[in-house]
Amino acid sequence: MSFMSWLLFFGPLAVVVGVLIGQLSTTTSARRKIRRIEKLPSEEICKLLLYEADIIAMRSGLRELGRRDEVLDFIKPRLLDLAAHPNSVVKIEAKALLKDYFPAVDPLISH
Repeated sequence: MSFMSWLLFFGPLAVVVGVLIGQLSTTTSARRKIRRIEKLPSEEICKLLLYEADIIAMRSGLRELGRRDEVLDFIKPRLLDLAAHPNSVVKIEAKALLKDYFPAVDPLISH
């Protein structure tokens, strides 16, 4: 078998394995971040939410505060600001969080 035939055979396999390893790494990192947030005191989660731009951290922080029956109104202005963000991914995720946690605001931001 020539080098080119080996490359044609193993090249796509290497790409698939690389993608799977990258996905596993990303998933593991996200789970670790969520567990770390769940262990924080409520005050620290609130601070994190006010200054964090990572949507995974925001979603898991809001979920954890909701599970603890904390009042979430403090984050509404921050989410409204992020819903007008120039980055479309941030905008979409902020709108989704507003819809999930503040449904009354949803009609105001649907455009």
